[in-house]
Amino acid sequence: MFCTNTLVIFSLVLVLFLSFGGSNASSEDELASTISSTNTTHDLESTTYEYGNNLEIIFNNADISKKKAKSSLIRNDIIWYDNKGKSLKANRCGSISKTKINGLWYMVGSESSPVWNDGGDTYLYKSETLGSSSWQIVRKIVEFNQNQTSSSCNINQRYDDPNTVIVHCRKQMFISHNGVEGDYSRHLLNIKSNEEGRGRLKVGGSSMFRENDDLYLVTSRLQKKWIDGKRPRWQYIYKLNSTWTGVEKDNPAIVSWLWDTFEAPYIAKKDDWYYLFASRTQSWKQSTTWYRRARSLELLATAIDSEVVMHPANTPAIQSMGSQFCFLQQFDDGKWLFGGRRHPAESPENFAREYGKYVMAPATFIDGTPHVYWKYYFDWTTYDYTNPDFDTHNHFGIGHKEVPCEDSTEAIWLKKANRFRFCKWASKKNTWNRCRKHRELHVKCPIACKVFGCGT
Repeated sequence: MFCTNTLVIFSLVLVLFLSFGGSNASSEDELASTISSTNTTHDLESTTYEYGNNLEIIFNNADISKKKAKSSLIRNDIIWYDNKGKSLKANRCGSISKTKINGLWYMVGSESSPVWNDGGDTYLYKSETLGSSSWQIVRKIVEFNQNQTSSSCNINQRYDDPNTVIVHCRKQMFISHNGVEGDYSRHLLNIKSNEEGRGRLKVGGSSMFRENDDLYLVTSRLQKKWIDGKRPRWQYIYKLNSTWTGVEKDNPAIVSWLWDTFEAPYIAKKDDWYYLFASRTQSWKQSTTWYRRARSLELLATAIDSEVVMHPANTPAIQSMGSQFCFLQQFDDGKWLFGGRRHPAESPENFAREYGKYVMAPATFIDGTPHVYWKYYFDWTTYDYTNPDFDTHNHFGIGHKEVPCEDSTEAIWLKKANRFRFCKWASKKNTWNRCRKHRELHVKCPIACKVFGCGT
């Protein structure tokens, strides 16, 4: 069986290799063009693309690697690999620098460890073109130990010193004084834990908004104390000091308000309007994306909540293109991209690994309303943002999960390596420890299904 499978795979690879010109194999863009001109299904398209990735490994063709590094083609519903052939480790809202740094875009984010609650190491990648296959690994910025976490990371090059680069991850900062690819040291932002009348507040999902030389921390803060069975969630916008290493004196938030069912806030500015985007709180599940807009940051507190328009439209099965919102960012004049994230490591019952962690889709504004358009693949530099088109969803949604979770305290069904795995504990004794040791499936005790009797 092994020999037969190997022969079939080699034959397919050889045919593809020869059909795209032998040693001058096609670039990813040419491959996409060939695929789109056929009547293949999306499953076959994904399979062909994976073999296309393997061509570089099998034939060690430097020309292919160079072309892929220059590709501006963005592909969805696949795993994104770096130049070393490893999947990108910057989910948990892997954000991309708002502007190029030394001529390159940098993506920074954290990756869950095999035991999800041991924290997430933070990685840095770079790209000249933003293409899905163009990302090159720079380095691991920090390696965390147990009970340390890092997520919602953002990277900014200081306006007054190009050698100083700061990565903000919620309350944590990692500062390099010898360039974006230099050595980073760890620091903490001086944000109050206690707020008058609100008690102790956690610093949750966060992002940075830059306007000229000013940098703002935009963060969701969850009240630690339960009140009548609830924990209120507040939205805060802080202005950082001139060195971007702390908030303004005495911790004044320029504005804050109760925003109870929203998280992962992100601010962008267009045509003198400030837009605040956020995701609905849905634990690890996909969720709808919402926004507010106002003429100032302070006025966002009283603006109306509206839903970002998706094409195709949101359904109960597919929300925000089967992802959680991460960013809506302008990368060139009039060229906006929506970024979403998926969590196959943290929540395999909701996200199938083979469809990847990242979603990027073209976006535009129509009469002040943001619209996002689903594309299985597109060149973001040539896409027509003034006359946008979109693909229908051929997938079945809900993060592309393939096996529903049983609503049981005893069992969960998951699909792994093309076969079903049934996990069942004989008793509820020490269920939390059992969950943590269940590393082969990387399962966090799923809250929705109350599996294993923990995680409620």
